[in-house]
Amino acid sequence: MSDPAEIIKSLSKVILMFEHPLNPQQFEYLKNCFGDKNFPIWGNPIILEPLKMHIYGVNKISWSQIVLEVTDKHVIAVFPYKEDLENIKSAIIQATGVELKEAQ
Repeated sequence: MSDPAEIIKSLSKVILMFEHPLNPQQFEYLKNCFGDKNFPIWGNPIILEPLKMHIYGVNKISWSQIVLEVTDKHVIAVFPYKEDLENIKSAIIQATGVELKEAQ
């Protein structure tokens, strides 16, 4: 059996910043995308604050499990494969129309 600590160390973690904050309508639209069969990320958003949610989901392109924290200002993504990052970024940019950049 794999050591959970080693599995956690192997995961990629990235903070992505929106070019400008999402407005409430963009945030709501993105929240609703996670249940859409045509959206490349599946998950059930857990709303923590009006403009903050967690998604424990699946990247439907690689079928890997991902964890996202999404606010109106940023996305924190935890995922197993480097390729997942581009899928996550492109899906969220497509849904919101707002560019994402990695935090420095």
